[in-house]
Amino acid sequence: MLTFLGWVGTYMAQRLVLSGLPAGVQFGAGVLTLALSLPLAAALTAALLRPLRRLSAQSEPTAAADLVGRRATVASAAVDATSGRVTVDDGGAGLIFEARALPPDRPVRGQRVVLLAYDPETHRYQVASETPSAKEY
Repeated sequence: MLTFLGWVGTYMAQRLVLSGLPAGVQFGAGVLTLALSLPLAAALTAALLRPLRRLSAQSEPTAAADLVGRRATVASAAVDATSGRVTVDDGGAGLIFEARALPPDRPVRGQRVVLLAYDPETHRYQVASETPSAKEY
């Protein structure tokens, strides 16, 4: 919106005002118009968007503990007791979290896991494979 309003303002100034001026004055007035177009377009954009602010979603961010029980996909080579990373599909860009799995569970990249618990001190999730491997039987 800022770019559009700035462009419309400079275009209209050129067509309605500057085109009738002599060449020497037209250049100086054009530079002045260009310099004033950004602050004027910014102020107009802010005024036009202010009423729309209440229409935008004002939701609370998702707490880390609220994700416990959700499914995730292993993004690192593997998740074990010392390292690992998982991604959670949140309907947007996705979320990436540090995760740890208790031995003997060691899910590998692409495998589905379940977030079991969140540790706020280390900011990590404990995960477990969604389907147990054959070695666990």
